[in-house]
Amino acid sequence: MDGSQMGGPAQWAASSAVGPNASYLSQTLRYNDVELSFSEAVSIKTVLGLWATAALTATGITIAFGFIPFLLSGFDWEASASGFALGGFIGFFTFWLILLFTSFTEPSPAAAPGTPPLPPTPPPGLAPPSLPDGYVPTSQWGPR
Repeated sequence: MDGSQMGGPAQWAASSAVGPNASYLSQTLRYNDVELSFSEAVSIKTVLGLWATAALTATGITIAFGFIPFLLSGFDWEASASGFALGGFIGFFTFWLILLFTSFTEPSPAAAPGTPPLPPTPPPGLAPPSLPDGYVPTSQWGPR
C-alpha cells in the first residue's frame, strides 16, 4: 500500500514518489553501488577498428562498382559516370550498414585483466552433492 489508499499521505517518507506507484518507484528504481560501478566505455582502438572495417569495405565496393563500368566502357569517363554514382551510393550505404549493425561479443568477466578465473562448473551429468531430507544447516547461533 502506498498510503493514499489508507487515507494517509500519498507520499512515501524517504522518496519523492507520489501516487499509487509510490512503493514501486521508491523500492525498485534506485542506483546502488553495483549499477554505479558498471563501465560501458569503449576503447578508441575498438572504435577505430570498426570504422576502418566499414571504410575499407565501402571503399572496395565503391572502387569495384565504379571502375568495372570504366573498364568495360573502354576507359571513357563520361560513359562510366553512372557506374561511379552507383558505386558511391552503394558504398555509402555499405559503410553505414557495417558501422551501425556490426556487433561485438563483450569479454567475459574472467577475461578482464586482473580478474581471477571463474570456478569450474560440474560436468552436465553430475550434480553437486545434496543434503539429506530434513537436514537444516545450523550455526552456533541457531538455524539459518
